[in-house]
Amino acid sequence: MDTVKIIGQNSENGNIEEVEVDVDVDISSDTSRGDLLDDSSTHSTSITLEKNIEDFLKHPAPPSKGKGQFYCRICFRRFTQQVNLATHERIHTGERPFQCEICRKAFTQQSNLWKHVRTHTGERPFQCTVCSKAFAQQANLSKHQRIHTGERPYSCNYCSKAFSQRANLLKHERTHTGERPFCCRFCCKAFAQQSNLDKHERVHTGIKPYSCKQCLKKFTQQSNLTKHEAVHSKEKPFSCRSCRKSYTQKSNLQKHEKKCKKKI
Repeated sequence: MDTVKIIGQNSENGNIEEVEVDVDVDISSDTSRGDLLDDSSTHSTSITLEKNIEDFLKHPAPPSKGKGQFYCRICFRRFTQQVNLATHERIHTGERPFQCEICRKAFTQQSNLWKHVRTHTGERPFQCTVCSKAFAQQANLSKHQRIHTGERPYSCNYCSKAFSQRANLLKHERTHTGERPFCCRFCCKAFAQQSNLDKHERVHTGIKPYSCKQCLKKFTQQSNLTKHEAVHSKEKPFSCRSCRKSYTQKSNLQKHEKKCKKKI
């Protein structure tokens, strides 16, 4: 066993370094007889050395994703600080070291725990300077302030329409692409929006989360509850433009207007 020095690439940080490699030298001749190495033995040793060097260089640094000397050994994403790498690796390990003392829910980051605790305490430290409305999270305040400024930073890639929130942009763009990423667990029917999937799955589960405060009748959708509550209030907000007859539901008005003989 011999040791040689070669120039190679460090697999951890990608730097070019001088490293030592142990090389197995196979000498098959019987040295006890005093035989000298012939040309074929020297050639065999040279091949062994070249193979070991080649094998070493087959393991370069992992592909770079981002900048920094610290990289994830699972997905090879790089970070400039060790603490950021440690936080990232919890995505792979599932570790959640930050736990809420009220409900015991756990989080991967301290900042996410702080946001969660405000759902218990009701604290709203971020206040709008225009209307004084307060929010539990800075991100929600930023979204709200666009109501006052009229800013719409998210533009559709297919038409000229713009939105104040990225989520609304994504919903809109599915009207162009036809994408339906939300799939029913029971019948595999697909929907463009999560809210529509939630409504649909109640057909299978029978869950009726919306309850009338007066008669306790339950409904699968908020819109159906609103229609029902008009029965108790006697309110008839939908009026015929021709004869002024009123209805509790818009659908009933539409049926009436098709038959109404008076012209608008």
